[in-house]
Amino acid sequence: MNPILSGFYPDPSICRVDDTFYMVTSTFEYFPSVPIFKSKNLINWTQIGHCVTDENYLKLSNSKISGGIFAPTIRYHNGTFYMITTDVSGIGNFFVTATDPAGPWSKPIKVDFKGIDPSLYFEGDNVYCNTTGRDTNNNQGIIMARIDIKTGECLEDKKFLWTGTGGVYPEGAHIYKHGDKYYLLVAEGGTSMGHMETIACSDNIYGPYESNPANPILTHRNFIGQIQGTGHMDIVQAADGNFFAVFLGFRLTESYFHHLGRETFIAPVTWKENEFPIINDNQPIATSIDTSKFPGLPMPVEKSFVDDFSDDKLNFRYNFLRKSSTVRYELNHGLTLYGNGVSIDEISTPAWIGFRQTEFNIEAFFHIKAEMKHTDFCGVTIFYNSTRHFDLCVNNNAVCIKKRFDDIRETTFKQFLDDPDANVQAQAKDLVLYIKADELTYYFGFGDTEQSASENIVATGLTRHLATEAAKITFTGVYLAMFVNGEPESKMTVKEIKYNALNQPTNAQN
Repeated sequence: MNPILSGFYPDPSICRVDDTFYMVTSTFEYFPSVPIFKSKNLINWTQIGHCVTDENYLKLSNSKISGGIFAPTIRYHNGTFYMITTDVSGIGNFFVTATDPAGPWSKPIKVDFKGIDPSLYFEGDNVYCNTTGRDTNNNQGIIMARIDIKTGECLEDKKFLWTGTGGVYPEGAHIYKHGDKYYLLVAEGGTSMGHMETIACSDNIYGPYESNPANPILTHRNFIGQIQGTGHMDIVQAADGNFFAVFLGFRLTESYFHHLGRETFIAPVTWKENEFPIINDNQPIATSIDTSKFPGLPMPVEKSFVDDFSDDKLNFRYNFLRKSSTVRYELNHGLTLYGNGVSIDEISTPAWIGFRQTEFNIEAFFHIKAEMKHTDFCGVTIFYNSTRHFDLCVNNNAVCIKKRFDDIRETTFKQFLDDPDANVQAQAKDLVLYIKADELTYYFGFGDTEQSASENIVATGLTRHLATEAAKITFTGVYLAMFVNGEPESKMTVKEIKYNALNQPTNAQN
């Protein structure tokens, strides 16, 4: 059942209200920002909205690749939900509030803190904020101060708490009180193969903090297995007193690359008062979970979906790049997407609407009608970022496969639609575009029907070309996206999407 949120859902944070758990993850340059999920049993999660849905609050249009919204924290206090995060491309650290986690959420309140990965801790009338920072010797670590929760203003000088255990990039810190002691939980080692979670405790919230002799309390840095990069943790207590940890990790392919992105995992926690927590009985994280102590029984959830766009709003699964206001689309028993003159090769906001690839083994059918002008083209892209993507393209008279790897651009297949071997009627411009994937390879096809499209594989691409390890320093994952590269007169209507997760174990994500 791990990961509990599969695909690009990193940096999870969690809280509980009565018998319901709420969780958020980071989104970087994608919009709407910070998806929020709810669950009764910690295994089955349903998305109920996004915490930031007004693009005017952010400056994502200025966001570089893997810029934008970094790690969020969600907390609940006295009837109000608080989500605090960092817009590294714009206003910095801020929080928004809501009485209903499904929204609406407030306008951002800027916090008088630099650094990233802010968190909140409530105790009595005091509210503490912590972020990354540096001590007087310029050592990286965690800083904290009391803030005015109405204005975001710091009420005291910032206090340096802890450098961590020596791993690079101490970040993603949270403070808890259990028994008589305060605990400072910190991610270290960078969000890659050396990632780890460490913890320290103190009798005073301001420290000094003493490191757990058993640190790290979670890491796979010396573990040989598919799940790697575990860290960036948050801990929640269920109503029955049991503790659980959510954290990110990623699944490697056989070639030791990962392209789905950093995902959200869960493990049980043993935590006695005034002692350090133990994660998953000190055992490596696996895809299987012993749910005997979880609150409620997990239910099977079908990860495949069919969308004919018959609703008047897009499903929460869809995102835009950076903002939505310059992307013209219509929903009327189909999604019609218009060109806006921006290419998907640009670090900007193209006519692009996508959803996350959630498993290695998938297939997807896109029933489209293309109406392109001049040399414009449209189609479906397997998109890691604007410098790395595979595109199954349609223009006025041909289908082609375009590949982009950094500065390399190539067309690896092209077939004219009036070719008698093209397996499609040229005058119709109604096509089924087909994507299939396994751990190592993407497959591209097209035709008049789903069957003909799936049998007409015309090109392939290696998944490792869209992997984080090949894309330098990036924090996202692969999307399947509909796009139009062209002017406003060009449009593509997507009548239906069928997305099938193939041969996957029963998972628990809506």
